[in-house]
Amino acid sequence: MKKYLIEDLVTFDAHLMTLAHLDQTTELTTNESELLQMVLDGIATKAAVIERVWGSKGFVVTDSSYHQLVRSVRNRLEEHGISGALIKTLPRQGLRFLGSAQALTDAATPVTQPALADQGEPADEAALALLTQHEPQSAPPVGRARNWRRRLRFVERALLAGLVVWVGLVTWKMISINDRFPWLTGHFGVHTHAHVTPRSAGLKLLASIGVRPGPGERVYEISRNGDRWLAICAGTRHSSDERCTTYSTRDLTTS
Repeated sequence: MKKYLIEDLVTFDAHLMTLAHLDQTTELTTNESELLQMVLDGIATKAAVIERVWGSKGFVVTDSSYHQLVRSVRNRLEEHGISGALIKTLPRQGLRFLGSAQALTDAATPVTQPALADQGEPADEAALALLTQHEPQSAPPVGRARNWRRRLRFVERALLAGLVVWVGLVTWKMISINDRFPWLTGHFGVHTHAHVTPRSAGLKLLASIGVRPGPGERVYEISRNGDRWLAICAGTRHSSDERCTTYSTRDLTTS
């Protein structure tokens, strides 16, 4: 793809499909770029333009599409201070650009590289200084990654410690209940239990069948899945010689 210097003012890049002047750059459409390149290369007939821009791509258009495209390219040039009238329609010939258009080559653009080469060691030192100047920029991401991993390890350890404490509490609770009611956990699993107060309805149920706790005996109310029992326990509390007698409250209420 070629580059053109139009009126010693605007650079047209057929590859990038742009018009550039100073800090202003205008992007062209594919059709606009193809038409402008054809006009800058020489006379472009209407038939040739229609064939290249549309016919080669399988499109069939009318003359109105052709005239609209010509007006659009003229407007693009005028945006950069070049008169659109320089694209002239010649009778029985076609479109022709009446201004100056110089084809540019890529070989003429690299100017700064030889200058650096002629400087010798200073150029190398300048390049080295530039590289070392940008090296520390890679350090912060590494540091942030390390800090992130350190925080992650801390969170993992905290979660693990919390899990160990929780398992320990559950285990202690299970052992405490099992020691207190070994007959209960062995047959029915873990139950919720509470000490029965002297005025509790549970004592009244026991009294209804003639059962009264003796001296040193303790009464507990135990529940599981909606079922309840009353347990009268004797012996040393929380020890292996603690023995309990249980009564189903359902049996007591129906008796």
